[in-house]
Amino acid sequence: SRYSFEGPGYVEVDFVEHNGGNSSGTFAITGVYTDVYSQWTVRASGLGKNLHSMSEIDRIVHERIPFEVMHYHPDNDKAILKVLFDRVRGKDTPMLSRTRPYKKNDNAHVEQKGGDKVRKVVGYFRFDSEEGVRILNEIWKRADLIDNFFIACFKLKEKIKDERGRVVKKVYEKPKTPYQRLIESGYLDEAKKEELKRISERLDMVKLSREIEDLIDMLID
Repeated sequence: SRYSFEGPGYVEVDFVEHNGGNSSGTFAITGVYTDVYSQWTVRASGLGKNLHSMSEIDRIVHERIPFEVMHYHPDNDKAILKVLFDRVRGKDTPMLSRTRPYKKNDNAHVEQKGGDKVRKVVGYFRFDSEEGVRILNEIWKRADLIDNFFIACFKLKEKIKDERGRVVKKVYEKPKTPYQRLIESGYLDEAKKEELKRISERLDMVKLSREIEDLIDMLID
């Protein structure tokens, strides 16, 4: 069964390719992990869609997820399924499910992040070097802090349907940052709350934004 969205822990996983429109050869990919409840999003990049690259992306991502993951829902890529299967094997939780073929709405929350949180930041260029991957990861380290601690986002509360089952209205919750949603969720222990609050108090959005701009210039060069 699908994990309840009443608290953090149900994480959708998707990948964006940085191939510049040419899928031949080896190029960078960026993994995007999004928690459905809080919208907490973490990105990490690797070179190629191979097992080693996927494992490294998954390792980096989990260093920046501040809650216990109860359920992973990736696409059907064999490498990421292998990595996540090894992570959940032999445990009662977390669980693992995957997107049904040709059903992109199965991963709707993270699918939209690919354009909003990756393409809008670094564009559609081709990046195919270890140095490019290193710079991408420096960008995501800072961009994750901005998006999770400073950027408020809407969250769908309910869909109102007519007698024929058609959606006639969508009701959204008050915009909040992922950080706010996690703090208010009641699912984090006090130690984790204090850790996140200390991180929040140290952050400078202007400084982070300038650093990202400089890194993007390096990446494009």
